[in-house]
Formats: sequence, structure tokens, C-alpha cells
Amino acid sequence: MNNQRYGYRAANASGAMFEGEVEAISEQMAIDVLRRRALWATDVWPKQPARTSRKSRGIPPGALATMTRALSALLASGITLEEALGYAGKESPGAELRDAFTAVREAVRNGRALSEAFESQRIFPPLFAALAKTGEATGTLDKALERLAEHLERTDALRARTREALLYPALLGGAAVFGVTVIMLVVVPRFAVLLEQAGSAIPLSTRVLQATSRVVTTGWPVLLVLALLAALGWRHWIGLEGNRRRWHGARLDWPVWGPLERAMAAARYTRTLALAVPSGVDLLAAMSLARGTVQNLWITSALEDAEGAVRGGASLSSSLSSVLPSLAVQLLSAGEAAGALGPLSARAADALDAEVQQSLSRAVTLIEPVLILAFGGLIGFVALGLLQAIYGMNASTM
Repeated sequence: MNNQRYGYRAANASGAMFEGEVEAISEQMAIDVLRRRALWATDVWPKQPARTSRKSRGIPPGALATMTRALSALLASGITLEEALGYAGKESPGAELRDAFTAVREAVRNGRALSEAFESQRIFPPLFAALAKTGEATGTLDKALERLAEHLERTDALRARTREALLYPALLGGAAVFGVTVIMLVVVPRFAVLLEQAGSAIPLSTRVLQATSRVVTTGWPVLLVLALLAALGWRHWIGLEGNRRRWHGARLDWPVWGPLERAMAAARYTRTLALAVPSGVDLLAAMSLARGTVQNLWITSALEDAEGAVRGGASLSSSLSSVLPSLAVQLLSAGEAAGALGPLSARAADALDAEVQQSLSRAVTLIEPVLILAFGGLIGFVALGLLQAIYGMNASTM
């Protein structure tokens, strides 16, 4: 059997309480390990493996924010935590979310803290555990969940606006690919038969069309194998963390996508800071939570360096000056000076959200004419090849 990590609460001979983790084959073996350390366990539980995703794909859009707000409202009305979690376990949209809330309720019923129960379920982002811990400590759990719901709603809204902005270019590109594929697979081969029957001279543009169509129609198995090999090679290469970090860093230098990705990462980061800091989360812990919302590995590496600088005594704004846009850095600096880091972090997030929308609009404005010109150019070339061939056929019959 493989060892597993167990969390524990235990007391020593003088009655002092300790918390931590221990590795053992089973829960009983974990208790025995603690006993050999002169610790008597009061609670032992298996630790879940490290979470690899912030949000499960099985959750309907907006469901987590909706149920978080419902929990906040129920707790504010005087309903007990166990009853509120029971409601979430029954009424949440999606079986996966219902199961997660049910598991959290059972853990709370068995004496676990809500923050620990959230942490044990990978479906909940780390912010749930952090804010639940501060809410429990201060007796303001309903307020903490309300702020968390607002944060999730803003995040979902930004994600929805991003999808909406990119939907039309995606549809336009798909239509272009479909149109060209139909022409190459259906129109050109049939037209080639007519040319062969006519026996007329075939222009260069028409021969290029025929050759391209022949490669697509007869060589598609080879093309498919090459595409699969390329996909597997890319998957293997990008699976290495060093390569993935280099790829993420290279993307930031792209003309349109780079500024957009930087702005989106900075918006998520400052929005999480604006939530965590006023909720009582320690600054370094808040920075770590905010870093967890950023998906670009190059940026997360720079943010980790910033945490080290803050740990060494540097200010938050100076440590982030090379990572975040200058406007966000200025607002964070003003927040530190005025003791209002939370509100000014929120203002920085609002400004960055607006910048993301502007960047998306510029990107779509550039992508649409490029796609139209590319598709028009392909159709124009096909039309030229066909018309030249038709003209040649008519000329040969005169």
C-alpha cells in the first residue's frame, strides 16, 4: 500500500495542542506515528491530493456564485451552518456541486472547521477555505461568503464577456474553413473532370488548385497522421513545466494577445487581493491566493518573486512594479500609503477590467477584417482559377 498524508490535531503531555500533517499507510498507523512522537491525537483525517484545477468542468456557469450567495443569505437570516449546507447539498445545480456541499456538511457535522471542509473538496477554489477561516475567526462568516459571491460573480461576468467578444471571430473563422474545405473537396475535383474531358490547356492558377485539391482528397490519411504526430509532440513538449513557462512568456510578447493576457492576469490578481485583504487574510497569504488565480506560468513565477520581496521587507507596490501595469501599481502604492489597500485594489481591478474589454474590442476589430480578407483572398484565387479555365475552354472551342 502507498503512504497517504493525514492531517491531525494532537496534544502533548502538558496539554498543549498541535496541528500538522503526517504520512502513514492508514489512519491507525498515523495515530501510532503521533504516539511515538509523544502526541495524543484528538482528530485525524486524510488529506486530499493537491488540486490541479480551480473549478470543475461539471459545474454549470454561475452555479458556484449563486450557491455561495444563498449560503450567505441563509446564515444572515439565522439558519445554522449545517442547515445552510444541507440546503446547498440538495438545491445546487449539478450533481458534482451537490455532492461537494454534502461532503462539506458531513465534515462540519463531524466537528471539522468549515475552512478545512472546503479545503478537502477540490471543486472549491482556495479562496473558499481562506475566507471561511477568517469568517469563522471573526464571527462574520455570512459577510465573508457574501464578498466571495460578489467576487465570483464579477469573475464569471468577465469570463462571459470575453467569450462573447471572441464568439463572432470564431464563427467567422469556422465558416471560412468550412467553405474552403467544401470547395477543395467537392467543387474543384468535379471541375477538374470537365477540364480533362474538354482537353483544353489548363492555366497555372487552375493547376495549383487541382494539385491542392488532389493533396487534400487523396493524401488526407497522411495529413491526418502528420497532424496527430504534431499534436502528440506538442502535448509532450508543453507538458514539461520549463517549456510551458517559456511558451507562456513568449505569448506575452505577441502584439495583440500579449497585452490582453497581461491585463486579464492583473485583473484577476488585484480582484483577489481586493477580496482577501479586507477580509483579514494576511498579506503574504492574500498574495499567494491571488497568484493562484493567474494561469500564465511566467507571470506566476514573477509574482512568486514579488512575494519573496515582500517577505524581505519590500512594499507591495514596488515588488509588483515589474509585473502589473503602472496604473495598478500606482493605485496599490496609494492604498498602502493611505491604509486602504483593499478599496484601491478593487479600483485597480475595475480599471484593469475596463482595459481587458478595450483590448478585446481592439483584437476583434483587427481579427474580423483579417479573416474577411483571408477568406476573400482564397475565394478570389479559386474563382480566378476556375474562370481562367472556363475562358480557356471557350477559347479552344471557337
